[in-house]
This record gives sequence, structure tokens and C-alpha cells, in this order.
Amino acid sequence: MMAMRYKTFAISRVPFISVMSRNAWPGVNAIDSIKLYGRQLLPIFRVLISKDIDQLSIDAKDYYERILVRSSYEYFLRTKN
Repeated sequence: MMAMRYKTFAISRVPFISVMSRNAWPGVNAIDSIKLYGRQLLPIFRVLISKDIDQLSIDAKDYYERILVRSSYEYFLRTKN
């Protein structure tokens, strides 16, 4: 069995492993589902490219920026109970 390799990153000093998944069954039409997934991720990538991680704000007007903040591990630790 071949070992899987993952690229690790450190954002806000918390390491994580990047994983890509798709929300559609590839047997239906793989190319269409990949294109759809790309369109869904594009707004999130635009925020990641345009701002430094430390500049992201939960109070931002941009919906996708708030999504990124709420999905961070630091936010989870701050808001759990």
C-alpha cells in the first residue's frame, strides 16, 4: 500500500493538514462536480489571497471572511462554552 503524503501548513501558529474533498459523487459526472466545487471555493480563496490571516475579522461585512474566521481553530477555542 502506498503511503499518503499531506502538505502541512501553520496558520495562526496552529498546524493543520490540508485536505480537499468534494460534495458530489464522482460517478455521476466527475468533471461537472469538480467545476462546481471550484466555483464554490473561489470566493473563499479570494479572501485568503487578499488578506493576511491576522487581518480576518468576525465583524467583517464579507460573508466569506466571517466563514473563515468561524472555521478557525482559534475561534473554536475562544467560543467553546
